[in-house]
Amino acid sequence: MIFGVLFAMAVYAIGDVQGCFLTLQRLLNEINFDERHDELIFLGDVVNRGPNSLEVLRLIKSHSSMRMLLGNHEIFTIALALNAIKPHRSHTLQPLLDAPDRESLIDFLRNQPLIIERGRDLFVHAGILPSHTIEQAIKYAMAISDILQSDKAKKFLERFYEKIPHSAEKGLGPKETLRLALAYLTLIRMCESPTTMDLSYSGTLTDAPKKLKPWFELRHDHNITVCFGHWAALGLYQKNNYICLDSGCVWGQELSAMRLSDKKIFQVANCKQLAT
Repeated sequence: MIFGVLFAMAVYAIGDVQGCFLTLQRLLNEINFDERHDELIFLGDVVNRGPNSLEVLRLIKSHSSMRMLLGNHEIFTIALALNAIKPHRSHTLQPLLDAPDRESLIDFLRNQPLIIERGRDLFVHAGILPSHTIEQAIKYAMAISDILQSDKAKKFLERFYEKIPHSAEKGLGPKETLRLALAYLTLIRMCESPTTMDLSYSGTLTDAPKKLKPWFELRHDHNITVCFGHWAALGLYQKNNYICLDSGCVWGQELSAMRLSDKKIFQVANCKQLAT
């Protein structure tokens, strides 16, 4: 007697999509994504720069098998929608901001986490300041999420963008500590020391000033794999238990996914969608 086919669920982490909807569709075909059995975790920056942020966000919102966390471009989107910041740089978010379901989409973003834990895997958009423990980062991420979901979000983001904190060297009050946490969770790449980020450098490791170190080289997180994106110039990269999946899709490179069970990488080429 045949009792049917048993399907093994696969979980994939996906790097920065940044509005490249057609490329994302190709990647889903590449991994044979089945929403009944598989789970996707997007590492933030699913919107902006590419041409189809609205379509990408609608897709993720409509599938319970797709999860995402917030990156710096989602924080920027929320801030724009709340009028907490003026559009001080070019963006491709206007179709999203003008959409008839705008309020539902922005509310969806405001309810997404900054960190996702799954067993011994931890997912974050940019990284974690070396002087803060994983437990501290999770605590701060949850507190920030509470603020983003409240009527305090606009003021919090106004203050965040007025002067983005970069150092924990001096004693910080509770609110400034949360703004610092938002900065490292969504923006960190290089550090001057375990307590101080350099938020100006976004290039390769080879070209980096000698005084700077990538944040993950100053951390010692054991028995956990940390997956992150945000750093297109770093590209697909693994060192010890730290894995970067931002392979620069919106800059004409590839979009990458990693299957968690065996760390196998899947990639598709960008669909000639130009960055702006």
